[in-house]
Amino acid sequence: FVERQDFMPPLELDARGPLAGPTALSWASVAAAQGYFLQAMGFRQGGNEMILWSSSELQDTGWGLMNYLPNDFVRRMIGEKVVLPPTATTCTIPKGVFEGVDGGMVNGIAYGEELNLAHPPRPTNPKVAWEPIWAVKVRVKSVGMVPLGMEAEDRGSGRRGAERPSPSQSQSP
Repeated sequence: FVERQDFMPPLELDARGPLAGPTALSWASVAAAQGYFLQAMGFRQGGNEMILWSSSELQDTGWGLMNYLPNDFVRRMIGEKVVLPPTATTCTIPKGVFEGVDGGMVNGIAYGEELNLAHPPRPTNPKVAWEPIWAVKVRVKSVGMVPLGMEAEDRGSGRRGAERPSPSQSQSP
């Protein structure tokens, strides 16, 4: 078992700015991440429209990218500028993408490294027959989600600084 295939820390996304944008997205670097992908969606009920945005420089909604992926595929997607490199910690949803939506959210993924093990190990000489007794593939990821158009202090049960009544102060049981 290798440390890079251990549980990854959470991907903690932050989205700052109005729903109509621009919206600055940021996250702390995740240990052992080999790349990141972000995908946002919103809905306009009036026009019965779903709007999708992704961090890819190519037109890609990313539905297949929000999953465990093999190392070589992630590296290829980084090279093609579909997946953000492990050094990235910010990106921006341009102004107007989610203008007029009734709500939106951002999903993100940090890809961990895949590990393939087999016993006995593959012989270095390709002419020697190899008959593994067992084999295992380990893939890890970290995911996060954050609503759009709400500052961090607005999320959850109330604004930061607003006090919740204690159970003894509450009018209802």
